[in-house]
Amino acid sequence: MKFSENWIKELIKDYNNLELFSKSTLEINNIIKINKNNNIYKAIVGKILKIKTNINNIILYIDIGFKIIKKIYLNNKKYILKKNDKIIILCKKNNININYIIYSSNIINNREKNSIIKLNNSKFNIGENLINLIDINDNIIDIIIPHNRKDINSIYDIIKELNLIPPLKFNTIVSKNKLNIDSKLYNIYGFKIINNIYINNNYFTPIFIQERLIKSDIKIENNLIKNIANYIIIKYGYPIEILSLSDTEVKNICLKFDKNNILSFFNINNDLLSIVGLSNKNFSLNKIKNNILIICIEFKKDIIDNNINKYINKNKFIINLYKKKIDIDILNLIFEDFINIINLILNKSYNLNIDIINNNINRNFIILKKSTINKYFGFKINLNKLLEIFNKLNFKFYIKKKYYKIYPNINRIDIKKEEDIIEEILKCYEYNNIPIEYKYINNNYYINNIDKIKNFLIYSGYNEIISYSMINFNINIFKDKLIYIKNPISNDMSILRNSLIYGLIKTAKFNINRQQEYIKIFEHGVCFKYSNNNRIIEEQKISGLIYISDKFIYNYNIKKYNYNFNNLKGEIEIILNILNIYYNFKISSENELINGLDIIKKNKKLGYFGYIKDSILNHFNLNKYKIMIFEIKLLFLDKKKFNINNIYKFPINKRDLSILIKDNINIEELIDKCKLVDINIIDVFLIDIFKNLKLEKILTIRILIQGNKFTLSDIEINIIINKCILMLEKKFKIKINNV
Repeated sequence: MKFSENWIKELIKDYNNLELFSKSTLEINNIIKINKNNNIYKAIVGKILKIKTNINNIILYIDIGFKIIKKIYLNNKKYILKKNDKIIILCKKNNININYIIYSSNIINNREKNSIIKLNNSKFNIGENLINLIDINDNIIDIIIPHNRKDINSIYDIIKELNLIPPLKFNTIVSKNKLNIDSKLYNIYGFKIINNIYINNNYFTPIFIQERLIKSDIKIENNLIKNIANYIIIKYGYPIEILSLSDTEVKNICLKFDKNNILSFFNINNDLLSIVGLSNKNFSLNKIKNNILIICIEFKKDIIDNNINKYINKNKFIINLYKKKIDIDILNLIFEDFINIINLILNKSYNLNIDIINNNINRNFIILKKSTINKYFGFKINLNKLLEIFNKLNFKFYIKKKYYKIYPNINRIDIKKEEDIIEEILKCYEYNNIPIEYKYINNNYYINNIDKIKNFLIYSGYNEIISYSMINFNINIFKDKLIYIKNPISNDMSILRNSLIYGLIKTAKFNINRQQEYIKIFEHGVCFKYSNNNRIIEEQKISGLIYISDKFIYNYNIKKYNYNFNNLKGEIEIILNILNIYYNFKISSENELINGLDIIKKNKKLGYFGYIKDSILNHFNLNKYKIMIFEIKLLFLDKKKFNINNIYKFPINKRDLSILIKDNINIEELIDKCKLVDINIIDVFLIDIFKNLKLEKILTIRILIQGNKFTLSDIEINIIINKCILMLEKKFKIKINNV
């Protein structure tokens, strides 16, 4: 859709610039700038002396007062230029011999079009400069209408979409006289009859209308009423039918279907006057038919789909006009504008009395809860601002105690629910106007880590399983006291499980027996045991099992599947880091299940990982396979204390230290002492622990350093690190690992 930017500026004083389009749903396809300086160009009135035509062109010989010029123009059979017609010629002031341009849309886009501004012969003199009447400094905007916004097809629709309020004041006087139209055909219609009007070829379309139509890519017709109708349609976006009627036809006009089921206007003698949708095409006035009927109808949906759409289906623009719901305010403006233009041209004073007939169709409304607005916005919007936005959006609304009852713009078919209204409000409010607020979170805030661990395992190639919490007492592999079920469903569900390993091994065995060579599974669930006072307690655990056959690695030659104990150890360390705990690994000398390592925290066993012992594999008839497992207690670890700190003002620097320590050194104590070395050390934590080939214990810790009052330099950071090293050497007898 093309239109003049100056047209919007003329209607809306608050319009600033093209940036408003970027905040709307309208996409600008192209902008054609017209920035001809009035001091350089002039628009001269010319008179056509002679016309020569051929198949492709017309040749005009034009008198401009002091010279006769010759201009070749594209032939347009529908546009009739006659000898002695006056037209506008645009040319440069200082070079009258070149660049003669008949004023048309070639000013806009440098190519000939089929539109010429034609002048009233008696009003303008040959050679007169009309540059002040021509709107040269302008932008022609070509926009792309979203597929779900077929309601946007006029200047007023664009103004509303830019969140601007179009002028809606009118002075019409509304009555309720009816035409002979079956109520089953329409929802609402308005009409105006202008009596005793005669317009001949001496009446020319006003320049401002011709110019608006040219810039909207609409051809100028040799008919004043047709041009006014097109102007009204482009401005307001509603279909208007204009009929010329005799005195008897005015009182007896009827709208009905003809023999071919085409909706048409008829007179009392059943003579066809006009077809709906094609009325303006064949409009003409004469001495007998000297009355005009202007009518705008909102037809029912089935009438449009089953009738009108069939014979004008090629013109999607017209169909979309008929599909629009009529806004009564706009309907009043249409008739007032039309009548005022006629009065201006004919120097008459036809009254503004119109008739509007409404079938009282119920419009849909949406309930917008006040609590919902605050919930979606995240802040409390000012009531006056909210009501202003409702008006901008052309919403009719009623304020209730806990909600707003909203009737959206009747043509906004994309607004169907509460969330759609919230979206429109936010678009009008604009992102930049949303206040920045800081939310304060309680320092004793807890966050669940189970989901983080599960996500990590899934991303690492594991599949989660779920197994029964009751197992067969014959497969028990631990020395713990068993918890028996008094009335078990079967022997397979006779005791409560004390580990998740049973379900993992059972699932692995099932898949191994079916030739599966790559298995990584885990389970999170509850296990049961007796406490010291002989009560049954629950323990949250997470366990995993890994089996990858040598045959699988050999056949597929994929290195990433060459999974070993070190890979498992790395995954366990990541899980423990997610839980944010300090830990030690200790060889599982007393573990009846695995050959591997126990996970120790403050001398308490949190879990274990390693290869399942052959004796256990024999118990499950899996003695041919190498299977690794892990199990970690989560009873005290499923919630992590999460401290909220102030936003860092100065950069944080991190330094890693790799040190050799003795086995009897308490790692937690070592880390706590490091934190006390300097006020600028904000945190110290363990990132790795292992033994080298000489079986020396190597610890890697990370130190985070940040200045309180300024950014620390490298020299200052190195001084702090050296202080840490001196303290560790003196207190814990450590050595720096230089490997």
